[in-house]
Amino acid sequence: GMTIALQLHNNLMRKAIELFQGYEVKTEGDAFMVAFQDVALALSWCMYVQRHLLKVEWPECILQQPVASAVYDYNTAEREYVSVFYGLRVRMGFNICDPDCQADVVSGRMDYFGPSVNLAARISALGKGGSTVIGTAAFNQLSRLNL
Repeated sequence: GMTIALQLHNNLMRKAIELFQGYEVKTEGDAFMVAFQDVALALSWCMYVQRHLLKVEWPECILQQPVASAVYDYNTAEREYVSVFYGLRVRMGFNICDPDCQADVVSGRMDYFGPSVNLAARISALGKGGSTVIGTAAFNQLSRLNL
């Protein structure tokens, strides 16, 4: 069950990375480090992933787990229950970074390092499954864009 769920998760993440013109820096377990050219694309990617996680056909054994069971909320405007959580819940986070870049000796792909990358990782770690946390610099830039 979990192997299939992780494949579904990874497929969604990678489809969204391509859709929003991101760059998959690396993965570690089920965690993705992704870079975008601008903060609006990063936000759009996070929102797309969170919405589409609700549409994945998760294995039944995953949905039976308390941390992955369906949760609904009543939408008074639409007068119907809507899915708030369904299946794997992913925490996401981002910030604006000026990373140190170096090609990975094994993969040849660019890897990102430095204090700003560490800060972005800490911001992401603040979230809980199903949430997206943004850093102050990203928030300020999104505010200036009226997003």
